[in-house]
Amino acid sequence: STADTPLPTPDFDQDGAADLYDIDADDDGIPDNVEAQPHGDGFVPPTGDDTDKDGLDDAYDPDEGGDPLVPVNTDGGSDGPDHLDLDADDDAVADLIEGHDANSDGDADRVPAGADADMDGLDDAFDTTSGGVAAPVQDADSDGTPDWRDADDDDDGVPTADEDDESPGDPTGTDTDSDGVPDYLSPNADADRDNDGLSDEEEGVLGTDPLDPDSDNDGLLDGEEVAGGGDPTAIDDGVDTDPLDADTDDDGRNDGDEIDGLGGPATDPLNPDTDADGLPDGLEVGVSEPLPGGASEGDGVPFEGTDTGEGSPFLPDTDPASTTDPTLSDTDNGGVSDGAEDFDNDGKFDPGDGEGDPQAQADDVTIVVHGADMEGLITTGGANANCGGGQAPLPLALVLVASLVVLMARRRRKDAGA
Repeated sequence: STADTPLPTPDFDQDGAADLYDIDADDDGIPDNVEAQPHGDGFVPPTGDDTDKDGLDDAYDPDEGGDPLVPVNTDGGSDGPDHLDLDADDDAVADLIEGHDANSDGDADRVPAGADADMDGLDDAFDTTSGGVAAPVQDADSDGTPDWRDADDDDDGVPTADEDDESPGDPTGTDTDSDGVPDYLSPNADADRDNDGLSDEEEGVLGTDPLDPDSDNDGLLDGEEVAGGGDPTAIDDGVDTDPLDADTDDDGRNDGDEIDGLGGPATDPLNPDTDADGLPDGLEVGVSEPLPGGASEGDGVPFEGTDTGEGSPFLPDTDPASTTDPTLSDTDNGGVSDGAEDFDNDGKFDPGDGEGDPQAQADDVTIVVHGADMEGLITTGGANANCGGGQAPLPLALVLVASLVVLMARRRRKDAGA
């Protein structure tokens, strides 16, 4: 300074008390003496003595054997040391909350009164000499670092600032399990942030999305899909559906629809042809297009749809309006399986090609052939058929050939007896 220019007297919190007279310069309810020092064993309380009368407590006065204070700057940022920083750990939760939230609900237990009776710079709500309550400076995860200096308050491996899925930029507003404790103070909530039955750690192994309970959008929770086996971090063949494949058996129906019976009867999501009639379940319920793949709604994890490559069981239905029952091999109970009647496997009744109608019992034709002499009997409408002791239902396209064989056999017998 000069004779005409005095030194500046900053007032950080603009409360009318210059910082040098303000014991809580940033007005967060935590005294500067606490914020300026290390926490735990590093904290040195004032003695209340000033032997040399220089205005500096003996605890911090080198002239009296003390150690000078070097203000702590927890976040290392340019926003200043902790006693001049409203969010000392830079975790998006203000010190005014993190220093005063003993019940861990994400709200300050008390708010500033807006009064300072003794004019020391500490709001009366936090000033014990004015009837207030001192900041509890709680440590939610008991790791030795108070919350206002801890960038991961619940020690769950997820930074406090990132636990804001429901309230971007404000971790105090995210409580995924609705237990009244925000996620940044609740390690158990963060263990399964999407509440799908799998912990975030298990989802990390599986590769599913920890922020989307149904990573493949098939109507089943990720945890449900891998619950059949003994290991939730692995997909057990023949037991589990794939939480990253909307159509595990590639029959054209998504796994959830197959289990819940949506869009048709419930079928086996691990068996593309539940009734073993030669027609995939999707075709029988009228699926004309394969399910597309996509990305999950949380972290955008890719998932698969219906595989249509070589060897895939998927067959498109060219006539979705006509369906058969994927749980009955012979929908019309006429004695001929659906696959034998729709022998080109396109889901469409093609009478011009000699196909039978899998929804009409009357056109189911079977032939009974007896012995080596080829004696035969043609029956329709659900009659059982035996050929050499076995059942042999035939579609119309083959009936003509079989009939001709029977007639020729009869002619040979007739000629032989003449």
